[in-house]
Amino acid sequence: MSNLKFCLHRNRGVKVFTALFLVSMFIACSMEDEESGNLNGIWSNNANGYISTIKIETSSKTIDYADNYQGKIVNSPNFTAANGVIIIEFTKYINWDYSSEPYTSSENFEKIGKFGALYWKQLKPNSVYMADAYIGWEHAMFDTIENATEKFTMDNVGDYINWSIVGPYKK
Repeated sequence: MSNLKFCLHRNRGVKVFTALFLVSMFIACSMEDEESGNLNGIWSNNANGYISTIKIETSSKTIDYADNYQGKIVNSPNFTAANGVIIIEFTKYINWDYSSEPYTSSENFEKIGKFGALYWKQLKPNSVYMADAYIGWEHAMFDTIENATEKFTMDNVGDYINWSIVGPYKK
């Protein structure tokens, strides 16, 4: 009889240990998801041999899309949300001419002070899908923050982004 009590007690101990282990793993995973989903940092994408890098600084609310544009983040998105939109006031904008090699670039001063958007989705600890708002082949921009705020929303992301051609960025 004592062997039976020992086995029952041992089985109960294993079950309690297993339950505690599973609860601790759930808590650890939940905490990791909360901490790691943050747009702050440097993100890189390697598409067709071209590496693009976006630096997002949430504390200073600035964005630097290397060799493309720089700007101020003028809305207040939740930088830890799985999906969202950043509205950007451009402080620097580069035009690229891809018509012949070598490609050339020049600064476009007409676009400074205009408002564009960077959408993101599926933010994870070390990856996220990001894409600038475009209408056809042109970067979508508005002259006022009011128009940009009205137009660049999560409800109409499909008007500006074709996610099927967007690859993930890695931190």
